Amino acid sequence: MELKVRRLGLLQPIFQKVRTAQKTVKFSPAEKLVDALITLLVGAHGLVEANKRVRPDRGLQRAFGRSGCAEQSVIQGTLDACTSENVKQMEEALAVIYRQHSQGYCHPYDQQYQILDIDLTGRPCGPKAAFATPGYFSRQRNRRGRQVGYVLATLYEEVVVEQVFPGKDSLPKVLQPLVEAAESVLELDERIPSPPYPAEHRGAWAKAHRGSGDRQIESSSAQTREGEEGVQQRPPGPF
Repeated sequence: MELKVRRLGLLQPIFQKVRTAQKTVKFSPAEKLVDALITLLVGAHGLVEANKRVRPDRGLQRAFGRSGCAEQSVIQGTLDACTSENVKQMEEALAVIYRQHSQGYCHPYDQQYQILDIDLTGRPCGPKAAFATPGYFSRQRNRRGRQVGYVLATLYEEVVVEQVFPGKDSLPKVLQPLVEAAESVLELDERIPSPPYPAEHRGAWAKAHRGSGDRQIESSSAQTREGEEGVQQRPPGPF
């Protein structure tokens, strides 16, 4: 696996794009961010588990191209030093990784629609965490937490976008930024066709292109209304 990760350059966008204002002693800030990523991937519930799950496992470190693992407090210090600009840089790096290695980005839009599923999941957390506010969390009353928004490429079971919102936000409020983020990651150029709309596709749809190829995406179905003499289709509205 080590050779595979190195050959693909899987994590190189993180090293190239994320620039944290922190000096390098033993490990660079980007290397410590990778250590945090590995800690999450092995199922840790907190960075404190890096000392037990990642630091003793040299094989796991080598699998991700690492020769060692920083101590958990050092990793936490790097995360604390990150700014909103670093968050944007990380999002850009993850978008590059997705475009290079995903199936969703290479979807054949000239053959079928790309289906995107958008969901919002409540995540309870401590009251001092970023974006922590009172909100709805399933089976947990009077809790504070955050809402995590996902855009999934349904046909490929891939996460295209994952963003954190305040706990009080609902799906109608975060729908537009999630759609715009997915459009950016997938590099879609939106074009709404002129009516009449195809009868076989009831709902809003957009025809998009990247480069010379045409790309199509299907959005949520438009509502229909019934008249006295039959069912009449309503033209689609915005996303």
